[in-house]
Amino acid sequence: MLSERLKAVSGFAGVGTCAADIGCDHGYVAIDLVESGRFEKCIAMDLRKGPLKAAEENVRAKGLDERIELRLSDGVDKLQIGEADTVITAGMGGRLIINILKAHPDIFLSLDHFVLQPQSELGEVRHFLHDAGFSLKDEMMVIEDDKFYFLMKFVPGGNDEAYEGMGEEAYEFGPLLLNNKNSLLKEYLIRRKSIISDAVSDIEKALSKNSDNERLKARLIELENLDSLIDKGVRVYET
Repeated sequence: MLSERLKAVSGFAGVGTCAADIGCDHGYVAIDLVESGRFEKCIAMDLRKGPLKAAEENVRAKGLDERIELRLSDGVDKLQIGEADTVITAGMGGRLIINILKAHPDIFLSLDHFVLQPQSELGEVRHFLHDAGFSLKDEMMVIEDDKFYFLMKFVPGGNDEAYEGMGEEAYEFGPLLLNNKNSLLKEYLIRRKSIISDAVSDIEKALSKNSDNERLKARLIELENLDSLIDKGVRVYET
């Protein structure tokens, strides 16, 4: 059974002929995409032999051996241009996702669209894709076990107007989520502000005892800048 996060990832992939799930873990998303009829086939890929073996067992148990192919692969290294029209990369750190995109930009440029669900560095991911000429098509959020997850759908090329008239807060929190005044994003911002407030207070107390700690000073500036971006995001909901 899919978790709320994986349900959202699978649903966000849309429909197509063949999807490639990068970092497929136990193969649950690939199985759901094929069983639901939204994709004719899937290529489930993972860098680790253990999860790929578990995925193989799950695929076999469902009788989907002919529709889901499993490959041991670092990112999309073992995916050829034209094999898939959709790629899913979920549950990885943002910088790892950027490295996967950098390694094979030709593959991502050949897709109808691709879905990302970074666990961190969301702003860096959005900046990279915007600068690389990909357009943000859609965004959504889901909450599972009291943790927030961001999903993004990109298409190659196009005229990306998502960030038009917006500042750095759009890259950090998502321009479409902000423009649509997404209710989960508002809850996320409020919670994040509370966490940052506590962290700033702790650092200020530590600096009062050791004012020469450069690491703490740098971290304080980083948190204050993020707090400022959160304030800008929250103001969107007040208009």
